[in-house]
Amino acid sequence: MKDGSLSSERIEFLGCEPNLKTADDIWDENFENLRAYVTEHGKCPATTDARENEATNKIYRWMLYQRKYYKLGKLSINRINKLEAI
Repeated sequence: MKDGSLSSERIEFLGCEPNLKTADDIWDENFENLRAYVTEHGKCPATTDARENEATNKIYRWMLYQRKYYKLGKLSINRINKLEAI
């Protein structure tokens, strides 16, 4: 369909409900992963921590992108406030 949704017939044909995440959903998920890391370790992951495992590396890389977006002025005030609260 042109509006980006699937008809009930198409969903039935595919045999599953679509599990589409929005960019906000993905950001919130990554934010929660960062917050959990900080809660457990008492700090944000550093370069050496990113070598521990793939999950930590993913959190570290996401955090670096947030810093980049902040410097470019592309991070919303709401997201800045959430990150600063950690």
